[in-house]
Amino acid sequence: MVAWQIFAGLCLLFLILEMVVPSMFFLNFSFGALLTAFIAPYIYNWTTLIIIFATISLVSLIFLRPILMKKTIFYMVHLIAEKQ
Repeated sequence: MVAWQIFAGLCLLFLILEMVVPSMFFLNFSFGALLTAFIAPYIYNWTTLIIIFATISLVSLIFLRPILMKKTIFYMVHLIAEKQ
């Protein structure tokens, strides 16, 4: 398999895990895998690709997850208030 196919498969795997465990945790890894899949055809070193994946996932986890969690909590509170 080619590197971009492996990272695209990881992206799908993390998306499925996010659907099973909706915690906005695996979505960040899916985002990192997707961006790494787009970059992979231009970089042939596996170590560099893994570092890129880890960096994108970590930055996404630190900065994107709080924003997503805040919007999810707001949406859930809105749904609960609407049912009452």
